[in-house]
Amino acid sequence: VRGKGAHAAYNAVMLPYMSKVLKQPIPENKAANFAVMHKGDLYIYFDSIKINVNFVYEALKKYPDARYTFLLTHVPVLPGYNSDWLVPKVKERPEFLKALAKRKVIVLCAHIHITCSIRYEIEEGDIVQFVSYSLPSNLHREYSVIEGNIFDLPAKLDKPDKLAKIKPFFEPHLKDFVFHRYGGGFNVLNVSDEGVFIDLYTGEMKA
Repeated sequence: VRGKGAHAAYNAVMLPYMSKVLKQPIPENKAANFAVMHKGDLYIYFDSIKINVNFVYEALKKYPDARYTFLLTHVPVLPGYNSDWLVPKVKERPEFLKALAKRKVIVLCAHIHITCSIRYEIEEGDIVQFVSYSLPSNLHREYSVIEGNIFDLPAKLDKPDKLAKIKPFFEPHLKDFVFHRYGGGFNVLNVSDEGVFIDLYTGEMKA
C-alpha cells in the first residue's frame, strides 16, 4: 500500500470489505490475516507487511483436514525473480517453510511483476509457488519462457546478481523453475479432486 493516505484508505475500505466477504472479524492489529475454508480447501490470507507467522501456524493447526492449502500473500515466499525480498524474515524462514512443506502448501503471490512458478522440496514435503502478473508496461514485447536453475537467471537476463545472498539456503531445494518473460495477462485457478492447475493467458494466446 503506497501513496499519501493509502494506509488510511486501505484500513477504511479494503479491510472491512475483506471482513464482510470472508465473514471474519478484522484482526485487532488491522493486519490482512484471514483463514477461510472453501469447498474443503484452506485459503490463508497472509499480510506480507504486518508479518505474523504464528497466525499461519495456528491456521494450519486449526484446519488439519483441508484437501488443499493455499497461502495468499503479496510478497513471494520463495525466489521467483532476481530479487531476495521475500517473506518472512530470514530468522523465521526455516521453520516457516518446514510448516508449509509439511502441508504441501501452494503459495499464490505477486509483487515482482513476473509470471513464474517454482517448487521447494525438503524432507518434510514440498511447496509450489505461483506468481501472477497482470499488467505489463509494454504490450508489444515478445513473450518467451525461461526454465532451469533460478540462480542462472540474472546472467540470462544480463542483470546484476541479487540472489547470491540467499543462494546457499535455497539452491539445494529449488526445482521446476519456469519464468514467463513479458507474460502479463490473466490466469485461471482450477481446483478439483484431480489436482490444482493454473491456465495462463497472455496477449491473445493461452500460454
